[in-house]
Amino acid sequence: MGYWKQGGRARTKRHNLIKLGLPLKTALAGGRSSKGGWQSAKSHGIKAALGLAYLEQQGLFSLRDGSMACHHG
Repeated sequence: MGYWKQGGRARTKRHNLIKLGLPLKTALAGGRSSKGGWQSAKSHGIKAALGLAYLEQQGLFSLRDGSMACHHG
């Protein structure tokens, strides 16, 4: 959600979604959404663009995987 809120205006969000490889129609729908950050983060387009693979590429790790490794060896 934090990545999405950093986008600023709808035009910037749409442009960033296109740069991440979303089709134009999906980027337009996601970029102009009037929903708040938490609700937008659940949408198909945002999930596709900012999925686990993208976040891992950015150097982040999954809290779920870390917790499972810690507690279940």
